[in-house]
Amino acid sequence: MNMNKFPVGLALVLCAGAASAQSVLRFDVVFDQVYEASGAFTPTLTAVAPGPFNGNAAIAPPVLTAQVVMSAVASATQLTAVNTITLNGSFSTESGFSPSAGWSTHTFANAVYNLLKAGATNSYFGIDFVTSATEWPTFISTAANGFLSDHGPAAGYGGTCPFFFGCLSAQPAGNGTGAGTFGLFAVGTTIFNTGTSLPSFPTLANAGNYPLISGTATQTNPSSGLGFDNGMDAFALQAVLDIPNTQGNGTSQAFPDGVGGRPGIVRIMITSTTGNTMYMVQGHIVYVDSDADGKTNYVDNCRLTANPLQQDANADGYGNICDADINNSGTVTTADFGLLRSVLGQAAGFSATAAASDMNSSGTVTTADFGLLRARLGTPPGPSGLACAGTPPCPVP
Repeated sequence: MNMNKFPVGLALVLCAGAASAQSVLRFDVVFDQVYEASGAFTPTLTAVAPGPFNGNAAIAPPVLTAQVVMSAVASATQLTAVNTITLNGSFSTESGFSPSAGWSTHTFANAVYNLLKAGATNSYFGIDFVTSATEWPTFISTAANGFLSDHGPAAGYGGTCPFFFGCLSAQPAGNGTGAGTFGLFAVGTTIFNTGTSLPSFPTLANAGNYPLISGTATQTNPSSGLGFDNGMDAFALQAVLDIPNTQGNGTSQAFPDGVGGRPGIVRIMITSTTGNTMYMVQGHIVYVDSDADGKTNYVDNCRLTANPLQQDANADGYGNICDADINNSGTVTTADFGLLRSVLGQAAGFSATAAASDMNSSGTVTTADFGLLRARLGTPPGPSGLACAGTPPCPVP
């Protein structure tokens, strides 16, 4: 079975510290729509919508967000180390395609799922680096064995074959034996096997069940026959990587929604413990800018304090405006007051201490910097969105 690695030298230069020797893909997700498949009743993924089972009432859209972190071996597409999705919010599965016992609201509170199953040395994602030198379509989803894997034969997705080894998936979806093309669980996908030639995706209720490693996942009717385990059984990603960082989200990070007709889409699947019902929640990739300074959180060296210039005098991954820890002790203390006082009135370029003390990047250490330091007394620097924060030198996003 093919390993589908990049040819040597075609490295993914993602936002990661040099010491980690890994490529890291990070993005946020806003979920928009819930779909359902339920045995022979509706075997294909169908949008949750008003129907006779709920009096044709309006269906509330999901209020669910996520953060995704995926790591790969440098210069390759093999997944390794940290691969997680963190869910917050809720979605309703009440619909006209669901028996009343299955109606429920699923709620997640910092629910972190480990997408890389134990022993998943066969986990890969597919990237088309042939079509464009600057925009690389990427595909990954849950295989029949529960491992994350690439998208399989490109012909099934209208794309150029990204590999030179037959375009086979590391572990295709299908009937659990590795046969068949790899599924990204698009709307209309047949989930339940109503004939011998169709996939048997309910195996994901067991094989694909990703462990909840922290946080909580609850539902409003856990005692029903359509109860759910931990709330995360399968995952799929379709995105395009921005190799030169034209969007400012980081080198080789995913574009947000709607690039070249290939939107950044994330899908999660939740299967009932009976294996008879599957819900799919679909969302789009976004990048949050919490402090509205034009730098998205994952590349902002001060995520919660505006600093569009991203000044970082001591190159520790924390911008001056949120780094009053002048002596790099890890906490802002009275010792830092003393250091700032010693360079009061000096130009920022006069010394390393003056540069670090110029918190507001005015060019001179002033009493305004004293005020900024006082406000952070007893706290650590940051927070920073850079993956290498605290491990200088930090690469420029």
